[in-house]
Amino acid sequence: PPQGRTKMRIRTKHQLVTAALMLSVVVSIAVMVIHTQRKVVRAQAMQRLDVLMEGATGIGKEALAARDRLMAVSYLIFLRKEHPELAFASVTYGAHTSRLGAESGALFYLERGVLSAGSAVRREEPAAGQSLSLRLGFVRKAIDDEVRLALAPLVRWTAGIAGVFMLLGLF
Repeated sequence: PPQGRTKMRIRTKHQLVTAALMLSVVVSIAVMVIHTQRKVVRAQAMQRLDVLMEGATGIGKEALAARDRLMAVSYLIFLRKEHPELAFASVTYGAHTSRLGAESGALFYLERGVLSAGSAVRREEPAAGQSLSLRLGFVRKAIDDEVRLALAPLVRWTAGIAGVFMLLGLF
């Protein structure tokens, strides 16, 4: 009988170690999938912000060509109405800066400079009226919420699948 108890203890320990290993593998895979998807979703969100910035840059080029700084300001007003995560926008045309909203440490900023088509790119500043600078400030919390919202179904599915595989492994 003492030998039978020892075998039973060894079998129980073996089963517990096997279950712990399976659990760690399943959890590791689930965490890796979620982490990778979080990076992908965040990159997509940043790409969307870059597209907004490129649109503003294109309008900035048109504003320089037409020598109409209000064109860029009007477009930034439109962008702020269409995209609530855009909390701040500024356009600097020559020596004049127009600001929409207030700058804050809670914002993520993108900046672009635009030179007029006839200007050569040099190290020194172009003459007034030949350059336009854009700065857009996006609410970080809105970006994080967008990422979290996009990941929520994936996290639920991954947790469910991981739970099923853990149960299968235990049986």
